[in-house]
Amino acid sequence: MNTIKWIAELSNGEIIEEQWEDGKLSPWLQLKKHCEENGLGIKRLKLCQGDKVYYAGEKLDDSRFSSAIKPVGYIAGKKEEVQLVPEIKTLARYAYIGAVYGPFAFLIWLGEDNEVWTEVRTNINKYQIIQSS
Repeated sequence: MNTIKWIAELSNGEIIEEQWEDGKLSPWLQLKKHCEENGLGIKRLKLCQGDKVYYAGEKLDDSRFSSAIKPVGYIAGKKEEVQLVPEIKTLARYAYIGAVYGPFAFLIWLGEDNEVWTEVRTNINKYQIIQSS
């Protein structure tokens, strides 16, 4: 799923792009480890596909949302599913990023077919969360 990737801006100004390497932890778990070992947090997280960019937990440039709370952390992940249509088998690939607010995560999903949707999730794996800065 190389066409969709997340990019994280860390509290120290570092920019980390999702990059898969054989035989290593997932890029998200590598980022989590890096943040924990260096006392860093995520300042901004975005999901990119070509010229399309989606941000997790961003405050809107609208005065009605100026007091919006900041996320306590961020999550990201991937999903592949086989879609069966008579005599045709395809593999659909999706990626998501999310902002965590207490027991809730607000996710933005993006498919390789340019499909975009949102989800509110309550069953969050706490080991996947990287703290915000």
